[in-house]
Amino acid sequence: MTANVWARGLLSDEYGVRSDEIHWVIGGVESPGRDEKIPVTLPESFRSTKKTRLFPLMHVVGIRKDVIARAPELPTLLFSAFEVGRRHAVSQLHQSNVDTAMLPWLDAHLRVTEEAMGKDYWPYGVEANRKDIETLCRYSHEQGIIRNRIKVEDLFPLILS
Repeated sequence: MTANVWARGLLSDEYGVRSDEIHWVIGGVESPGRDEKIPVTLPESFRSTKKTRLFPLMHVVGIRKDVIARAPELPTLLFSAFEVGRRHAVSQLHQSNVDTAMLPWLDAHLRVTEEAMGKDYWPYGVEANRKDIETLCRYSHEQGIIRNRIKVEDLFPLILS
């Protein structure tokens, strides 16, 4: 669902095409190895990440308030553990003496990604993702998924207080 929100929002922002002006087609989504019913070939100009500086967020880690009440240090520890893991994974991608993934042109893909999105192309944390979170909230409201616009501070009050 989140990917759809981003696709509709970017089409609206970048090309002025509202989601209610499109006839959407979905086919065979749950069929492994399916052939696309409609070939999807995106022009290079469609890749708007470099222009918008948005990175479509898909996942968030949450901790219930009652768990935080019992272990107030948990959010910081968990965030730190994820950040250490992320930094390690990124550093491994930059190892040129050993392949860290089964991709023949990994170095080239990594360079293209960093040119478009910067060296920290997958930042963690609310402030580092504020623009993306605000945009996702706006898209969700514009598309009728949520009734009222939500502020980042309302989504993450414990973190931002």
